[in-house]
Amino acid sequence: MIDTRQSGTKLTTSALICISFVLALMLVSCTSDAQLIREANEAAASSNAPLKPTPTLTPTPTVHQSLQLQESERKSMFEVRDGDCLKMSMPEIGKAENTTIVDCNGSWDGRVINSFVIEANGIYPGNAFFEQQAMDKCDRHSSYLFTPTEESWSSKDRTVTCLQESYGLETTQLDKLDRMVDPSTLMEGECFNEVPISQGMMVELVNCLGNWDFRVVNTFKLADGPFPGGTYIDRQVDNRCQRETNYIFAPVVETWAVGDRFVTCIQER
Repeated sequence: MIDTRQSGTKLTTSALICISFVLALMLVSCTSDAQLIREANEAAASSNAPLKPTPTLTPTPTVHQSLQLQESERKSMFEVRDGDCLKMSMPEIGKAENTTIVDCNGSWDGRVINSFVIEANGIYPGNAFFEQQAMDKCDRHSSYLFTPTEESWSSKDRTVTCLQESYGLETTQLDKLDRMVDPSTLMEGECFNEVPISQGMMVELVNCLGNWDFRVVNTFKLADGPFPGGTYIDRQVDNRCQRETNYIFAPVVETWAVGDRFVTCIQER
C-alpha cells in the first residue's frame, strides 16, 4: 500500500523558490522549442512554393537508336549470338555497314547484350514500334538496335538485336561498361556519377557506400495516354517524389512516344 500521508519533513522557503525557478526554466525551454517547431510547420503548410527544386537532369532518358543494315548483312546477323562483339562503320545516322564479329578482347564498336523475336505479322511496323518493344525487352545496358528492314520483314525476319556501345573505352575497362545503364531503367537506391557528354545518354552506376554524385530516391510510373505535358509531370513530381529530391529524370515527347512512362526522383550529394 502506498502511504499518502504528508511527510513530517518541511521545505524551507529558499528551497521552494529554487524548485519553482527550475520548473519555470524547464517550462520556458519546452514552450520555446514547441513554438519554434509549430511556427516552422505552419510556415511550411501555408507556403505555396515547391518544397524542392526539380530540374530535369540532362541527358533525359534515351531512345534506343535503330541501325539499319544492308540486306546481305542483315541476313548474316542470324549468326550473331549474345555476347558477341562487333566492328562496324556508321556512314550516316541510322545506317550501319561492314559489320563483322571480332574478339571482345580487342577493339570493337558494339557488344550484343541480348535479342528477342517480334511476335507480329502484317505490314512492316516501323522503327517506333521496334523502339517501343526495346523499352521492355532490351537489357538496360543497351543503346543501339539492329532491327528488321522492310525487305527482311517480308522474308519473316522478326529478330531485334540489342547492342551495347563501347563508348571508346579500352578493353581493360569492361567493368565500367558493365556499370553503364540507360537512365530510364534506374532503380530506387542506386547511385551513379555524371557521364561526360561524349558518352551519350547512359549513366555509370557506382557503389552507394563510396563516392557518388546522385542517388535514386524513388521512382513512379505515369499513366498511359497522350503525352501529359511538363506542367502535369511537375505536379506529379511535387506529390510523389520524396522531399530530398532535387533532380528528376522524366519522359519527354520523344521518349513518351516509344513507351517511356517512368519518373526517377534523384538526390544530388
